[in-house]
Amino acid sequence: GYFDHIVYTEELGREHWKPSPVGFEKMAEALDCVYEHCVYVGDNPKKDFIAPNRLGWATIQIETAQGVHRHLASNAAGSPDRVLSHFSELATTFLK
Repeated sequence: GYFDHIVYTEELGREHWKPSPVGFEKMAEALDCVYEHCVYVGDNPKKDFIAPNRLGWATIQIETAQGVHRHLASNAAGSPDRVLSHFSELATTFLK
């Protein structure tokens, strides 16, 4: 009830897991959304942001003190556009 569409990359096959762009392309197609209007929120800078960055999506990393991936550094292709410390910051990020 919270989402209009969900893409399970597990169902697409291992070759389409992140950082493959296929799941992101399927999501944009299902929502009839141009890439420039898409936003991806994730927590793993090693793989989460590579494909959406290449597709032109906005990318946001949620980096919490207790997060599983909090000690990982991103590579150049995997750097998010913004880093937030809590999900609650998402609302104020997009209401500006």
